[in-house]
Amino acid sequence: MLLTAHNVHFYQDLMRSLQAAIEADRFDAVAHEWREGLARGDIEAL
Repeated sequence: MLLTAHNVHFYQDLMRSLQAAIEADRFDAVAHEWREGLARGDIEAL
């Protein structure tokens, strides 16, 4: 259940950011930032 709550929060945050980016005409920049962050990950590679 905790993982489900985390995933829901993650996608709500993502959609909120993308919606604000579309309204500010910055979608490409924000999407690029998200992709870079996801590619970096949250732990160091082995």
